[in-house]
Amino acid sequence: MTTINRIQPMRPAEIDLLNQVDTNTANIATQTARLTQEIADRTNADNILQSNIDAEARARADADTALQKNIDTEESERKTADTTLQKNIDTEITDRQNADTNLQANINAEQTRAETAENTLTTNLNSEIDRAKKAEQSNATAIIDETTSRTNADTTLQESIDAVSGNITTEITDRQNADTNLQSSINEINAKFPVQTVNIGDAQVTSVKLEQTIKDQLTFLQSVPAQEFGTSNPIDVQANSNTSINIIFGSTKTEAPIVLCTLQHVSGNLSYVVNDVTNQQFSITVYNLSSTDASSVTINWLAISGR
Repeated sequence: MTTINRIQPMRPAEIDLLNQVDTNTANIATQTARLTQEIADRTNADNILQSNIDAEARARADADTALQKNIDTEESERKTADTTLQKNIDTEITDRQNADTNLQANINAEQTRAETAENTLTTNLNSEIDRAKKAEQSNATAIIDETTSRTNADTTLQESIDAVSGNITTEITDRQNADTNLQSSINEINAKFPVQTVNIGDAQVTSVKLEQTIKDQLTFLQSVPAQEFGTSNPIDVQANSNTSINIIFGSTKTEAPIVLCTLQHVSGNLSYVVNDVTNQQFSITVYNLSSTDASSVTINWLAISGR
């Protein structure tokens, strides 16, 4: 820069103007230097910014590339998964359709079977109803016939029991009379034909030493059966039931005797069975065939056995 000489004859105003120009020029140089530095700084900053922008752009580009790759991978996997899912759905649909078809076939078959079974059951029920009605009618007729037969049989049995009772009573009386007559005959024989001392002195009474009449009487006595009779204690028999009692003989028999019995009671339809006869006792079961209780029932019995 050329410096202007400020020597007179320059006027003061010119000098002052020159001073201002110099000052402004210096300021311009400073500003120019500052502007140059600012430009350099801005250029460097722009370069750095551009570098950062370029780096960010590259990073964004890499991220976009990676994202796109991930998106492509995810899309591929989703497509594969969708294909597999659709395949499974199609398979499930086919299986469900087949299962529904089989189920409907089974339902139809079960419906047919059930209808057939119900028809058969209905037929069987109707047949069973008819059979049951016929059987009930037959049973009712049989019950009526059986009731009539039982009533007639009970009447006949009671008549037989009454007849046997009369016969047993008569037999007992006859046996008692026969025993009385026998004892009288024995007494008469003893009085008429006393046994002599000489005939029994040797302690051997034989048929040779006895009179013929005594022999005949002994033979008769040996043929007469032993008898025992009695009456049981009173017993009660409930309606439509039975009661068993044991009767013990007064003495043990040489063998099981023949037992005859009769029932003594005020009212009721009674029957009896003699069983378990031994040489020591017998059992009798009394049956009450009526719908009312029978009380104070006694049993007259006669036991006949060999000697």
